[in-house]
Amino acid sequence: MTVESSRVGAAQDALYAILNARAGYTNADGSKVPVDLGYPLPIPQDEHVWISGEINDWTQEAETTGDMPARQEDFTLTVNIIVRRTTGSYTNVRDRALVLASEVELGVRSNAGLPNPSNTVNFSEVATMNMTELVQNEKREIQIKLGVRCTAQLHSA
Repeated sequence: MTVESSRVGAAQDALYAILNARAGYTNADGSKVPVDLGYPLPIPQDEHVWISGEINDWTQEAETTGDMPARQEDFTLTVNIIVRRTTGSYTNVRDRALVLASEVELGVRSNAGLPNPSNTVNFSEVATMNMTELVQNEKREIQIKLGVRCTAQLHSA
């Protein structure tokens, strides 16, 4: 394995650019839902989307077929979505969080290779979803964590 040649950082940057450019991240008042790379500081707003520094299931394997030696790299990027409300039902908060999660999925699906100048990733898809409900300080909160599975080819020079 070689961390030095990993496409993880470039994939995070490409996914950030794709999600930040999507028009579907708007609030009811027409303002843009913030999209960040890394945990947002200050504390996330009542609606927020961010790509965390959390990388899971990272592997690299040598390929032995073909004329050019290559390695295949697989990893999962994590996208977090948070929706908080002081009023409204669970279903209203949940449904809004799912709308934002759908925007992530549409962004990944329409750019499955996470295109950027270095052709970072050959394939990506939303592969996992976890959803949590919290109620604290008189606010209802839904947090969704999406796993974006990526595959990249690392060709030797």
